[in-house]
Amino acid sequence: METARKVLTCLLVAFALVSLGFSLGKHSVSRSGNSSGNIGSNLMDKDHNDKDKIGKGEPSNAAGMELSMKSKKAYSNDYLAVYYLHSSFRCSTCNTIEKYTRELLDTRYGPQLSRGEIVWHEVDFQVQEDLASQFQVVASCVVVARIRADKVISFSRLDDVWTHVEDRAAFEAYVSGAIDRESVALTREGKSGK
Repeated sequence: METARKVLTCLLVAFALVSLGFSLGKHSVSRSGNSSGNIGSNLMDKDHNDKDKIGKGEPSNAAGMELSMKSKKAYSNDYLAVYYLHSSFRCSTCNTIEKYTRELLDTRYGPQLSRGEIVWHEVDFQVQEDLASQFQVVASCVVVARIRADKVISFSRLDDVWTHVEDRAAFEAYVSGAIDRESVALTREGKSGK
């Protein structure tokens, strides 16, 4: 009983700290970044070709709007977009979630990244509010989205990255499981012409 009480106390304190950090970060960000509602144009303004980024350059448009011509040249019509969506204020756990996801993509999905079959995006969902709304994001998470003809056709929001972050093997199994499921579904739909 005492152990359960200690665990519950720790969880409540952690929740309070994350909530406080989220609140502080949310109120310290300028919300003028996306007045037009065009997510693609705001994402395109960011430099996605930094050497510390993985995958190929241009971001997809998760709001279902068409991508720029530059993006259309970079990718085939069907691909997976893996997003790390975070608030403006990030704790060390948030940074770890991003790091683990990026390293997983680099090590396990390198060929797919280089061919543009999987594309990586790191996005502040407090600035890109339309994207947060599209994926129903309220806290930092990973999203795996299927893209067909430049539109999101389906996505998996991986909220449980928070519960798996202390066990890297479990974290990687959780994220790679979602990537593999979405990849198989995208391939199956592509072959059936959906």
